[in-house]
Amino acid sequence: MTWQLYRGKVLVATPTLDNDQFFGNTVIYIYEEKEEQVFGVVLNKITKLKINDAVRLTGHPMHQSDIVVDQPIFAGGPVNQETLVLLHSNEWQSTNTAQLPHDLAISSDKLMLEKVLTGNCPRDYKMIAGVSTWHPRQLAMEIHRKSWLVIDNPKPKLFWACEGRAGWMDAVKMASAEAVDKFL
Repeated sequence: MTWQLYRGKVLVATPTLDNDQFFGNTVIYIYEEKEEQVFGVVLNKITKLKINDAVRLTGHPMHQSDIVVDQPIFAGGPVNQETLVLLHSNEWQSTNTAQLPHDLAISSDKLMLEKVLTGNCPRDYKMIAGVSTWHPRQLAMEIHRKSWLVIDNPKPKLFWACEGRAGWMDAVKMASAEAVDKFL
């Protein structure tokens, strides 16, 4: 087991990443950290796809809850974009659920999709396609070069109400307030 430097933290892209097609103006939750890889999901990048589009693409035969199918799918990162993960509140479980900091959990399995489609959903959740990954030294260098602001103690609304550029701006304000609090 390695020392966990990033797990549970939120990264907020700085203007140095504005020209990056994927990571410009993004807010990323780091959910896993291993010796050779750090995993995160972008919280604020909405795709044009809805959950019902994912159902059609997977050929899932289940009856769908009307409440669920129109919800958006978020772009979690440029890696494994065909894989769906569910970032959610931790009171809900599936067969492949990992508990995370900040009363969160993440699931990625067939049963997860079946449960959500039938209306068996967590209190709060985001369906996400793809993940973001770094080698730990790569991420440390990017943070050192000021490509990312780091939020150590994110507020719950950041996970569920963070969408688009407005969500990024809210995260910038949260990161700034946390930085100021550290000096007081």
